Amino acid sequence: MALSERLRQVYLALPLSTPAKQRLVNIVYRAAGPAFRGTVHYETWKRARGAVFVAPRPIESPPLAQLESETAFEPVSGQPVVSIIVCAQHGYDEALRCLHRIATHRPSASFEVILIDDACNDPAMARLARVPGLRVERQAAPIGYARCCNRATDLANGEYLHFLSDQILIHDGWLDSLLRVFQTHPDCALVGPKLLLPDGRLQAAGGVVWRDGSAWHLGHGDDPARSDYSYLRETDYCSGAAILVPRAVFKRLGRFTVSNSPATCEDVDLAFKARAAGARVFFQPSSLVCQVQNGDASRTSVDRRQMINTHAIRALWPEALDAEHRPYDSGVRIARERLKARRTILVLDHYVPKPDRDAGSRSVWDIMATLVADGWNVKFWPHTLWYEPGYTEQLQALGVEVIYGAENAKRFGRLLQELGSSLASVLIIRPLVAKEYLSQVRRHSQAKVLYYGIDIHYLRLREQARVLGVRPNHEQRLMTRLEPRIWKLADVVLYPSDSEVAHVRAFEPDIDARVIPMLAFDRFGVPRTGERRDRARLLFVAGFGHPPNRDGALWLMRDVLPILRQRGVAFELQVVGANAPDELQPLLSSDIRMLGPVSDLELDRLYQSSDLALVPLRYGAGVKGKVVEALRWGLPLVTTPSGAQGLPGLERIVPVCTDTAQFAAQIECVLANPAGTEAMSRQMIEFAKGRFSRDAMRIALADALRSERATITPPHRVASVPAAGLRAGA
Repeated sequence: MALSERLRQVYLALPLSTPAKQRLVNIVYRAAGPAFRGTVHYETWKRARGAVFVAPRPIESPPLAQLESETAFEPVSGQPVVSIIVCAQHGYDEALRCLHRIATHRPSASFEVILIDDACNDPAMARLARVPGLRVERQAAPIGYARCCNRATDLANGEYLHFLSDQILIHDGWLDSLLRVFQTHPDCALVGPKLLLPDGRLQAAGGVVWRDGSAWHLGHGDDPARSDYSYLRETDYCSGAAILVPRAVFKRLGRFTVSNSPATCEDVDLAFKARAAGARVFFQPSSLVCQVQNGDASRTSVDRRQMINTHAIRALWPEALDAEHRPYDSGVRIARERLKARRTILVLDHYVPKPDRDAGSRSVWDIMATLVADGWNVKFWPHTLWYEPGYTEQLQALGVEVIYGAENAKRFGRLLQELGSSLASVLIIRPLVAKEYLSQVRRHSQAKVLYYGIDIHYLRLREQARVLGVRPNHEQRLMTRLEPRIWKLADVVLYPSDSEVAHVRAFEPDIDARVIPMLAFDRFGVPRTGERRDRARLLFVAGFGHPPNRDGALWLMRDVLPILRQRGVAFELQVVGANAPDELQPLLSSDIRMLGPVSDLELDRLYQSSDLALVPLRYGAGVKGKVVEALRWGLPLVTTPSGAQGLPGLERIVPVCTDTAQFAAQIECVLANPAGTEAMSRQMIEFAKGRFSRDAMRIALADALRSERATITPPHRVASVPAAGLRAGA
């Protein structure tokens, strides 16, 4: 770890551009990656490099006999959640393939399947009546897709209606993904999946309707894995060939509007009716279906149908088109997700946050989740442009557009221009990210700039040098110059502690510096009962990519725990955190469990089942996430002045220790006093509720975003600071 730290300091000092440094990093990591094992940046690079977009493979058609033998549905007991309505217009083979995919890729939600035969000219259709559990409705004469769906609605028992063309072949998990949108967005009226072509390319990621009434299937023929098409978002409409809508809503909207004209824009019309009723239409990218196309697909016929549909939409919704939709040549990005003026915020950080790995990531995650819940359209630009498996998808599921991929490497300025008047603010996280992007933000947009430093880096590095007895390194000298310049150039400066905000204001009283909660919680623990165990469960949460955590773990295991053992205190220390350093190995014993990284759910369980949290930090800056988590769950805590930093009044609730002997003594004292721990637990929860609720963060963000944009001098001063690149473990 010491070698990698020295190399990192050399890296920061290199007089190279960021792209050149990134190329150098790729070369070094490929050639000597094991030397960097355990560093946050290398481990993230390794995960991102190993991430592979597995494009859905074309769906093969089994033999007819296999299709027939495997297509069966279970009888439904009680009311099903979903009625899947398949409109058959293309014959027995197509209908059977569609039904077979549903039967062999069942959703977890209960469902029934209704097939309505639109008078297909295929004698074999009668055989579908033999499919177990399938309800079949036949038409004497063709009535068209929209009328078939309307008619089948009266036969359906489900809470939701899922309309499917018989040309749709579903992928695993398609329906459960669609249903989740209604759980997270109560104002959703209908939602559609990502439509793929038979060869795996994109057919449609939602749709755009232009002011003249013309409609686009967004992304046709493109790569479906691109970031543009991979996040939950509002859309103008979704193809009626595969949409999900609550049955009550569908009836309340008057069902599909049908007429005798050749126009086939019932899906667009239904979406417009939903918005007119105050609801929204969503595109769900994690739901995948393939549409097999046949029939008249010539360019002339397609153009003719589109022209008819354009006139029909324009005639039906002239006021809505004029008021809410954009001209054809005004830019796809704003049109594709119905961006409203001054309601978009762009968040910049080093890479996709990993909230189960470090407190800084958790803080950034909570900020974005709070903004989304408050109605903001959130874009996230990771400096690395790396796709982070697992974490990227979680943000996309919230509705955050995570921009990744080499194709975006030189598109930051263009992104700002594309967002245009919709972009209200840019939130920049950490000083080295601000170093790279603040000037470009000022050059390409009029957005307000918020800067969130997580902590004041040069104060932390100064304290680190003092505790370890070393000389200031290049990073400390850099931050001492860089951070104050960023404060002057930002419109609003955010830190999680009063002391850091006071430090910024003391440096320059005119800087608009504000406190923002480090974390935001929707629920809190209940006070402990003070029960004693024969063997106390101690908990230390540490992301070891952060130097203060490594130092704290060494101090705890080397100096503090031996005192407890000598005094006969029976304990088991559980240590949570990724990338534990090798220097801890000689200090491990039977009463220490190294758990590595754990899920958020498991971490919550550990906080609730442990007896005492330890935060043995000898240096650092800002509010510590592990302290806040212990406060939230009411887990009694022993910490240091560094652990209590930024939380005035905490010293009146929990022991704050200044040396090794005192730290060990307070652990023993708390464990021996059940009545005292019960009172401590109650006070900790009340302390957390007053400072770290979701409402507290929402109010702080709303206030910061509402403040006026400052008049800023030209930003060339940031560029004059001679360093670039990203630092691991910030």
